[in-house]
Amino acid sequence: VIPRIKKLTKLGGTYCGGDWVPREDGRVHGMFRFGTASGQTSCTKPNQQQWPSHSDPDDEWLVPIMQQVRECIRAEPGHIFVKIDAKGAHSRMQAFLAEDAAYYRLANLGSHAFVTAHYVGTEDKDLLLAMEDGPLKKRLNEIKREYDYEYNFAKRVSFNMQYLGGAEKAAHTLRVPVVTVMALMEMVKNKIFPKSFNDYPESVRKRLRQSQRLVSAHKACRWIFDNDVQQAVAFCVANEFHSHWQSGLVRLKETGLQRRFQMCNFCHDDAWFHPTESEADECIALCRAELEKPSTVLHNSLGAFQVSTEVQIGYDMGNLRDV
Repeated sequence: VIPRIKKLTKLGGTYCGGDWVPREDGRVHGMFRFGTASGQTSCTKPNQQQWPSHSDPDDEWLVPIMQQVRECIRAEPGHIFVKIDAKGAHSRMQAFLAEDAAYYRLANLGSHAFVTAHYVGTEDKDLLLAMEDGPLKKRLNEIKREYDYEYNFAKRVSFNMQYLGGAEKAAHTLRVPVVTVMALMEMVKNKIFPKSFNDYPESVRKRLRQSQRLVSAHKACRWIFDNDVQQAVAFCVANEFHSHWQSGLVRLKETGLQRRFQMCNFCHDDAWFHPTESEADECIALCRAELEKPSTVLHNSLGAFQVSTEVQIGYDMGNLRDV
């Protein structure tokens, strides 16, 4: 009982009081800032970039309460929320920096389902990359649905690997044997995406031997001490993506779309708008096109970096549907 009371107290204190109390206009107004080493924005008073969305597997009882909290964040009458989310953002950036064409393509279509296919050994696993984008995306969605548990396992391990996290950490988080995690990690590194998870970290390691001062293509700088390749890769991937995404947000402001469609929040790799119901379709079309424009900074053998987006709409934050 006591652990439950502590979690409820934390949830209530975080989202049901203090800076989360709406002002006279019915809204809360966070303070955005650049407070991270990667150049990713942060927010305070309140931190409106985060809300209850995840729970421990043992806390299923808390999920409905979290849902109720999210439903309290509602669009004004006559308006609707539009959420535009970068698809496979960090996977796609790591693949781009590694010049890994297969991973770069799959990040837009379903890289985790592709890993799942190899992990469970589907009959067509070696034929997937030869498929056109449309049929491939359909097949990857089928794999995602059919192997739901394995898909979520592969997804969590892949996220951990993007920042060179060890098998012990992933095993502890996922509550599975270390050898199970290690087997999947070795498969991804050596057989599925060696360019991204073997060759690219090694190239970063070589850069660190030459200088501990890393400078991104967007001219952000970070000193990496003790040859910490994990921190270095995380900085390179995160800074390049967030700089690219924020460039899109700047264009939205310059073109007047940000004000016109009442951009009200952004959470690292998504942007939230609050247009009138009649303008929702136009908001999606115009803002999505702006955010999906190719980079003017990042170029290599794969061309100019570009990330696709996914869209959800809804009248409150707890009930969004895919568009």
